[in-house]
Amino acid sequence: MEHLEPNMLSDLHFVKERIPLVHVVIGCDGGKSVVANILNLKPLKTFSLCGVRDERIWEDPEAIRRSSLEFISDYPQDVIEMIKNADPKSLSFERLRYRSPWDLLTGTFYKGRVIVAGDAMHVMGTFMGQGGSTGLEEAVVLARNMAQFGFNRLESGRRVMVHGVEQAFNLFVKQRRMRIFQLSLQIYLTGMLLGASSRLKKVICIVLLSIMFSNMSGHTDYDCGDL
Repeated sequence: MEHLEPNMLSDLHFVKERIPLVHVVIGCDGGKSVVANILNLKPLKTFSLCGVRDERIWEDPEAIRRSSLEFISDYPQDVIEMIKNADPKSLSFERLRYRSPWDLLTGTFYKGRVIVAGDAMHVMGTFMGQGGSTGLEEAVVLARNMAQFGFNRLESGRRVMVHGVEQAFNLFVKQRRMRIFQLSLQIYLTGMLLGASSRLKKVICIVLLSIMFSNMSGHTDYDCGDL
């Protein structure tokens, strides 16, 4: 909680105070998840690499543009033009964060009727572009499990789930844990490879990736099942 911003602390208090009043809390609130803190998940770690992102105003956006153009000087021209033409006010520069693969093996991702999914559960590096994909997978798996174990009833004119939520959450975590661990481990090793400062570290990462993930694009063949 020491990393939470003041407005997030007020959000955390708001959620904690009202959890007994709601039927289900699904925390899909990103890498700075308030719900993840409620569940006492371990703090995120940072890669040695940084990323340029959109939609946030930084102190010196032109510095972001200059440093980015220097870094991608040998990239295709259309990529360079995209950076040149980007609205500087839309650019930000920040460390890439991740939840440790080892923490994904042991983390408690739900308690009672409170659960996390998406980046709130397993924020990863951006090196393989799988953040959005895993979020969609979890939407399918979680919805399917809740439909399987829960049943609805009318309450004040609304349909609400009143039974089987914890069973659905438990199955969701069991079904997702190894998938996100393996994917997170592959992304972690890729990030370590890209950020390695010594040849020995690069060789170690390459060997581990080749042994554990002989098919580097195998993660794209994953099928989370039907809704």
